[in-house]
Amino acid sequence: TICQDSMKKQSEALSAQIAPSTLARQEKLQEMTDLMDSITASTKQFTTSYGLVANHDAVRLRRNIVRSDLVNELEEVEKLYVEVNKMEDAIAEKKKISAEVEQMRRELEETKELR
Repeated sequence: TICQDSMKKQSEALSAQIAPSTLARQEKLQEMTDLMDSITASTKQFTTSYGLVANHDAVRLRRNIVRSDLVNELEEVEKLYVEVNKMEDAIAEKKKISAEVEQMRRELEETKELR
């Protein structure tokens, strides 16, 4: 009958509208779930690595990383210190040679004047 056909068409139309809407809601819910999972994972990682409830292994690992970085920085500072000392020694030697050369020039000028 006409009424049944009309109800069937309305039902099909509603089903066609409900399916994409339901799928969109499920996708949005999945996005929210993924976001919350990432937030809780980072929070869990933070709380196990820092603070009063920190995992001993995580603290030891972080301490070793900091210690390693510090050792590397100190080695770099030592290399730079040695390099600066070499440069200072070279500058001092250059000044000494320049003074000797200047003294020799003066002596040469005095010798020329005496002749």
